[in-house]
Amino acid sequence: MASKSNKGEILAKFFDDGEYTALFADGVVSAACGYAAGQQAYAVYQNGEAVSVKDVEKNIKVLEMAAQTGCPVVTFYNSVGAKLAEGLDVLTASAKLNATIAKVSGVIPQIAVVTGVCGGTSALSAANADVCVMAEDAELFFTAPFTSAAKGDKVPGAGTAEAAAKAGVAAIVAANAEDAAEKAAHIVGLLPANNLTGPAIFEFEQPTSVLSAGAAPEKAAAALIDKDSAVELYAGFGKHVYTAFATIGGNAVGVVATGETLCHNCVAKASRFVRLCDAFSVPVLTIVNTNGFAPSATNDIAGGIREAARLAATYADATTAKVALLSGKAVGPVYTALANADLKIAVNGCTVSALEPNAAVSVLYKAEIDASDNIIAATNAKAAQYTADGVNHAGRAFFTVQQPAEQLEHQAGHHAGQNAGHETDDETPKIPRRGGGGEHEGRDRVGGHEGPDDEAEQAGGKAHGRPRAGAQQDAGHNDRQHGQGSDQWADGDAAQRREADDRLQRQQNGELRDEQGVWFLLGQCCHRESSFRCCSLLRIQRSISM
Repeated sequence: MASKSNKGEILAKFFDDGEYTALFADGVVSAACGYAAGQQAYAVYQNGEAVSVKDVEKNIKVLEMAAQTGCPVVTFYNSVGAKLAEGLDVLTASAKLNATIAKVSGVIPQIAVVTGVCGGTSALSAANADVCVMAEDAELFFTAPFTSAAKGDKVPGAGTAEAAAKAGVAAIVAANAEDAAEKAAHIVGLLPANNLTGPAIFEFEQPTSVLSAGAAPEKAAAALIDKDSAVELYAGFGKHVYTAFATIGGNAVGVVATGETLCHNCVAKASRFVRLCDAFSVPVLTIVNTNGFAPSATNDIAGGIREAARLAATYADATTAKVALLSGKAVGPVYTALANADLKIAVNGCTVSALEPNAAVSVLYKAEIDASDNIIAATNAKAAQYTADGVNHAGRAFFTVQQPAEQLEHQAGHHAGQNAGHETDDETPKIPRRGGGGEHEGRDRVGGHEGPDDEAEQAGGKAHGRPRAGAQQDAGHNDRQHGQGSDQWADGDAAQRREADDRLQRQQNGELRDEQGVWFLLGQCCHRESSFRCCSLLRIQRSISM
């Protein structure tokens, strides 16, 4: 169904104050640039007609410009397809477009907004975007529903936004095209402009709900993130996993919260979301409370084991900041996959075990249980004791750090030593001055992996087969590190350090509620300077309990 809104109305909702500069004003495909949610961005718009080779080339040109300048791209899909008269030429052009989309993937954010008809190759392009937003009356399909129905494969709701959401293609379904444009602009503001810059800092309110063991995924997330900051993605797909962009202490984060059991769709959903966060160095908060992967041979055959292995590899490979909050059950393989984090926080009352307690005691105390008069009662009693002993054995500390404190102190001191002349008091570990983009010097992130330093990459021109995002961004990065701006950043860090010390004192005096302490801890961990995170955690780790 074609969109009822015109280009002017949709772009006015996407760009701040409705102001933008036209790049390609005429034709089936037009393009513009401006600011969306305070972030410079490009927009490509289809007007609903069939696209030609020249139209596809416009889209490719915008993607290349965006990669060179380090800006996000949002494409508004609404086309009846390609011009058949152009034959293989338009098909070849479409192949080049998808190659370009893949080439800049992980370099700049790509958002697809489906406002009308999006079929065939266009559906492939939209699904390849980092986030796909659809209007309720839009259509997305490989095979047109009427063609499929004529062959006897009639499926109610085929091609609709609801079907795309259930299939895990549409991350967000909006009421109409204008609402979809606004949601796309909001996501553009949450994500960094490219993989070399850091996300923006937002105004925020502290959460008002209380974290409790065993809470539902969305409620557990609401107790830890800033009030009303969550933007849920893929709500209609893999419903036992909650994924959302949000802020903690004003810092953009990705949240993954697990539900009762994890089927292969749930696992695939979490894996894709974490890869997106890692590509742009967005910290990931994982809230673990699940019975584990679905205990089903059918699920295993459908891809459960494959997707679980991919999820474990995704978490292990991710280099962004990772925090795992164990708020309920985390037993066996699911702990191995999801708790691969820089910081693990265990809420009192959670269960962390290599095996389900009842199954574990059936093996460990088999003879004693078999000798009892009531096997079920004896098993339950042993399981309760096993769980209690495990909690006591794990220690009463609120959280455990993956690395020893001495090693973290060494790393924090090492980072601080890189900034000669930056003085702090003796009791507080030194912290480095911030450079632009929130990455340490000598690191260049391309597609979520460590790349060569700037000089080496300038000589080679590419890293990992992908272009560098925004040479102008790098120039600003160096100016901020070596110019006057670095002193201002250092002053900002000192202020945040004083705030952390003040919060620590208030926690020790019992002036703060427990959940505020958790929220503050997570805010420090999601801070863009990892060495500052280490210093803050070392100072406050013994002050928080639940």
